[in-house]
Amino acid sequence: MLYWVILLFPFVLYFLWIKVIKMYIALYYYKKQGVPYMSFPIPLMGSLLKLLATRKILTKYTKLPPLECYDLCFGKDKVPELFLDFRGPDPILMVGSPEFVEELYVDKNRYFNKDITT
Repeated sequence: MLYWVILLFPFVLYFLWIKVIKMYIALYYYKKQGVPYMSFPIPLMGSLLKLLATRKILTKYTKLPPLECYDLCFGKDKVPELFLDFRGPDPILMVGSPEFVEELYVDKNRYFNKDITT
């Protein structure tokens, strides 16, 4: 029994690091930068429960579920142009403005990783 505990302990620590701690480090970093986020993420699920809750209010004439979720989180037609979405344990930086995309890919291109294998 002790053998299995010793064997599984590094894997549990690695899983906690990848799926929980890195998520909250990213949240803290972007929050410090002033980037808004949908809702406080739950470990291993992120904001997925908020997205699933919007399925209850969908009708035939509503928008797509993620767009309805954004309206629910930020207010009707007040979705920011740059915000953080946690649909899972990994954050997604949602960019909704062409000016931001141009600035990211043209002006701040030196910050991107040039190695396409990673």
